[in-house]
Amino acid sequence: MGEERFFAIRVGYQDYGFLLLISLVLFVPVQSFATPGTEGSDLETALEPDGGEQETLEAESISGDEDKTKESVQWENEVGASFVSLTGNARAVTARIQASSRGELRGWASEARFNAVYGEARREEGVEVTARGAEGSLRGERDIWRRSAAYAQTGIMADHPASIEYQIFGEAGVTFRWLEIKDGDEVRTRLSTDVGLRSTRESRFQYFPTRKDIEDRTIISPRFGAALRQRLGERARFRQEIEILPDFPAAENLRVNSSSILSAQVVDGLAMQLGLSVRYIAQPAEGRVPTDTEFSAGLSVNF
Repeated sequence: MGEERFFAIRVGYQDYGFLLLISLVLFVPVQSFATPGTEGSDLETALEPDGGEQETLEAESISGDEDKTKESVQWENEVGASFVSLTGNARAVTARIQASSRGELRGWASEARFNAVYGEARREEGVEVTARGAEGSLRGERDIWRRSAAYAQTGIMADHPASIEYQIFGEAGVTFRWLEIKDGDEVRTRLSTDVGLRSTRESRFQYFPTRKDIEDRTIISPRFGAALRQRLGERARFRQEIEILPDFPAAENLRVNSSSILSAQVVDGLAMQLGLSVRYIAQPAEGRVPTDTEFSAGLSVNF
């Protein structure tokens, strides 16, 4: 069974060029979601007070307002690549690709993300795979009252050096926007928090140094998250996200994820990025350390 499982995952993650192609297909949205509209109609006015005849007027102003409402929502897309310095379960300099897309789809503020990492270290005894993983997620929000919204998200990830064959989750909850400052249509500052419930299925398998099956886990946990987006001047952006997932009833199996990204625009559509990610699992797989850190530097293209 272990041999069959290893083969299936190896085929799925060995070719990261194929994963990049999948990411572009999944996360670059088709900009043709405009809702079919109706033609401008005639507006009939009431009879004049003096008994004049009923007039039929062309509702140009109304149809003009409708046309503005029907305009396609602008999606923000980003594709980038970076070099990564890993410490923890994976120790090497590796490469990462990532893609994301944000916009509105049928009344839902939507965001999709994908990233993949792969690395090797050459030693006297041979080539050692030091990093091999991928992650994708999809999230949708819909306003329910002023600065609050209901959200749902799902995702899947794999991290072979950490002995995570795959992890899939589904989550629903409420997000609160405590602070939102806009400059025209662009958000200058936004601070929000999430409160939700997540169900996670985690399949564990040891790939290194020897292959071995490990007991799988099903985790039901509340999730507390916070996100800060800040514009720093005209060309710089900062984003900080953190989530805490206590495992009930196994409270000792606490999980914390943090991500910090600083980007500076070089020219229109091209930006440099610095990133720092930390993942903490209080009860990692056997032989693995609880904390993984990742520092990255690279370029991204926005369109």
